[in-house]
Amino acid sequence: MNGDSENTFQDGGGPETDAEQDNGTRAEAEPKKRMKEYSGAKILQAEPMTSAGFKVDQGESSGAPEGSNPQPSRPGYKVRYPDGYVSWSPKEVFEIAYREVTRAERALFE
Repeated sequence: MNGDSENTFQDGGGPETDAEQDNGTRAEAEPKKRMKEYSGAKILQAEPMTSAGFKVDQGESSGAPEGSNPQPSRPGYKVRYPDGYVSWSPKEVFEIAYREVTRAERALFE
């Protein structure tokens, strides 16, 4: 990612109070709460797997009622986090957030 990408989080711009956001329709202006931004890094395990493949892997049905057209399967990754939690991530989202760890990088953590 480059530094030119749009920040989709509220970054301090915009109305400072809920009243300003509501165009002054509130009787009292309440300070608007802002979430802080955090950055982190972790090593996780992942393998390419479609959304339909993940459902089968987890013992779930396709989710579509029998006789109906199921939603198309999407490309993505099965992800196992350090605490053992397993989830599925769409390919585009995963590939923006993660890259494969090299042997040299892995050796730094051992």
